[in-house]
Amino acid sequence: MLYHEKHSADEALCLVFFGSADAEAVVPVYINLSVHRDPFIIRKQFRLFFLSRSGYCSLRMPASYTPGSITQGIKIYISVILFPVDCGRIRAIPMNGGTAMERTERVILTNLCMIYDGTRVLVEEKVGKGAGGIIFPGGHVEEHEPVVDSVIREMKEETGLTIASPRLCGVKEWINEDGSRYIVFLFKTNQFSGELVSSVEGRVFWLEKDEVLRSNWIWHMDGLMRIMADGEYSELYLDPADDWKPVLK
Repeated sequence: MLYHEKHSADEALCLVFFGSADAEAVVPVYINLSVHRDPFIIRKQFRLFFLSRSGYCSLRMPASYTPGSITQGIKIYISVILFPVDCGRIRAIPMNGGTAMERTERVILTNLCMIYDGTRVLVEEKVGKGAGGIIFPGGHVEEHEPVVDSVIREMKEETGLTIASPRLCGVKEWINEDGSRYIVFLFKTNQFSGELVSSVEGRVFWLEKDEVLRSNWIWHMDGLMRIMADGEYSELYLDPADDWKPVLK
């Protein structure tokens, strides 16, 4: 038994599988749901999933598991078994504040912007943990801040330029191991004023567009160029079911 826990009937959970380094490419996950109203078991359901390393699946309760609309006193026991049993671990993460009717989730919002001038684009030689290459400048959306305002602010902070009329090109997104969603809004604009000034985030400089992918780029810059510069796609998704492979949509 890899996971066994009691949950209330109005919860919605995300079961997240963290595979070990030597886990099989795809692991069968057997999930048994037992719906209890003490002292009786009133319903059981057996489900089978196939997850890759760092895969996840949503598990919603209780509408289809409890009789009628009566949930008072109902408890649901979840048992999870992996084969082989030592191939990883399971965490059950609440997906919302409590009621099954909610459709909220934890989200981190950020932005990137491609400022361009003719055939040139402005890039940032990012420094810090996990960096060490060029990417478009950007940053986090502050709490309750409009998304467009956030990218205008970030461009001022990281490049010294005041941009206008940023156009949304698409998004980059993935699911973190804690179950939260990470979204990067991708903008571009050729309307700007001011003097170019680098920040502690990294040196900013102009680069010919056709030289970008011949440089030391990071963080899926090749896919971002196909969204932001070429307009071929509108989303770059890192697929947790396929070892975080970037997928253009």
